[in-house]
Amino acid sequence: MAIQYTSIYADQQGVSHFRDLEIEVIETILGPLIPPLGASAHQTALETYFLTFPAGIAMDWHPAPRRLFHFFLSGSCEVTVSDGSVRTFQQGDIVLAEDTVGKGHITKNPGEGITLMAVVAVP
Repeated sequence: MAIQYTSIYADQQGVSHFRDLEIEVIETILGPLIPPLGASAHQTALETYFLTFPAGIAMDWHPAPRRLFHFFLSGSCEVTVSDGSVRTFQQGDIVLAEDTVGKGHITKNPGEGITLMAVVAVP
């Protein structure tokens, strides 16, 4: 089994793109009283926080300030990368913003409600 996520990355010329990636999940015993569960390899987290995007917000071109996993808990966001591709992410989606150089991306909340994300900074 694998967990699907989307990476927003910048190429050598600083142009941002989407790519679909996977994190492998294997059956793991986490403790003596816990049945085997699917788990990925551990990853180091630098900090975590929650982020809300109000309805109608639009952030112009910006690179990611550092590598950030965004876990969409509710609502949706539309992201445009500098190669012209556009994707909409919603509850259950995972996005790794790692376009820390170049033009970056545009982020919008085109919906009518607040978008809630859990954000995890990674090395």
